[in-house]
Amino acid sequence: DDGSCEYYNGPIWYVSNDGSDDNIGNEDSPFASIQKGIDMSAEGDSVMVSAGIYYENLNNHAKTIHIVSTDLDNPENTVIDGTNSGTVVYFPGGSPTLNGFKIINGTGSEFEGGLAGGGIWVGSNQHFYNLIINDIQTDAVFSEHSQRSYFWNCKFENNSKVIRQHRWIGMVFTDCKFINNIETLSNWDGAPIFNKCLFYNNTDALNSFGGTTINLYNCTIINNTNAFIASEGSKYYVNSSIVWGNENPLIDLNLQVPGFTARYSLFESMDNIIDTSDVYLPNGYIFDIDSTNIIGNPHIVDIDNLDFSLNAISPAIDSGDPDYSLDPDGTRADMGAYYFDQIETPIGCTDELAINYNEAADFDDGSCLYNVGDVNYDGDVNIQDII
Repeated sequence: DDGSCEYYNGPIWYVSNDGSDDNIGNEDSPFASIQKGIDMSAEGDSVMVSAGIYYENLNNHAKTIHIVSTDLDNPENTVIDGTNSGTVVYFPGGSPTLNGFKIINGTGSEFEGGLAGGGIWVGSNQHFYNLIINDIQTDAVFSEHSQRSYFWNCKFENNSKVIRQHRWIGMVFTDCKFINNIETLSNWDGAPIFNKCLFYNNTDALNSFGGTTINLYNCTIINNTNAFIASEGSKYYVNSSIVWGNENPLIDLNLQVPGFTARYSLFESMDNIIDTSDVYLPNGYIFDIDSTNIIGNPHIVDIDNLDFSLNAISPAIDSGDPDYSLDPDGTRADMGAYYFDQIETPIGCTDELAINYNEAADFDDGSCLYNVGDVNYDGDVNIQDII
């Protein structure tokens, strides 16, 4: 040996169904398993995973690394299948990133005499992007850690239970979809946050106990069996959201003075917020829904085909919290998870006789105003208005 040997040391490790764990892990000689890439990684390294199905369970060994699919726009093409054995993705420590995968067939790991975290066991300050999590027998996501972790653009569908937070502050979900699950959230203590999330056709959209405060901003909660369940001092704060078409409103209130606060949100009716006919309301219960909220039809485009955007006549347009950031089209925030793009479809008064006529508007939103006394709507107040 002349000492000229060269070795591959990352920082990017490659994984492919066509690879082998006996390879060196570079782009030309990838590993076959994601776990092998994790095992070889140092702090700050990345593991790049080609599309395919990977039958394995991952453990980051508390490393802060980045595990990324090469097909981020199509997470359904890069699958981590836990084969119904344990937790599919076990991240007990570190601050890793997981981006662009479909996670299926997890049963969970032992926790307090049972199983938890079939999909992902989440630590503190971890980041998850562009995931699809399906068909998990226990919690799709479980955390018992003290700091927040974050989920962006993730879809949770057909799971038994999606989120389980055991104490501490809770996780943050942004631009996420919760569809056809039995139970979306089971939170004991903490303050989870949902931004621009969709809850559709779940048995229990949101469920909390043990003093949890659930915060919902610009969410659409529609066609669930139970919209809100709260007990043991739990509280809801709902802002700039749409709550509509749910079979049951807020139910199962008991113990320790829970509360429900809503601002700048749309409800189907007052009964859609809460039906107090057969639930226990303790003394001192806080039920704070002020005049910023509206009752009505949100005019969703096509619920049956999962298009939850707003029609041009929706009262939710420009009715969200005025203190929020503007929508991407530069207008006031809309209610719900999906804003109406007024650049693509300008709306306003289309009547040329109105004092607020908008020549750029393609669709009339019912906002036209007229001069008082202009009976014949010709734009002027004159003798013609009284003869």
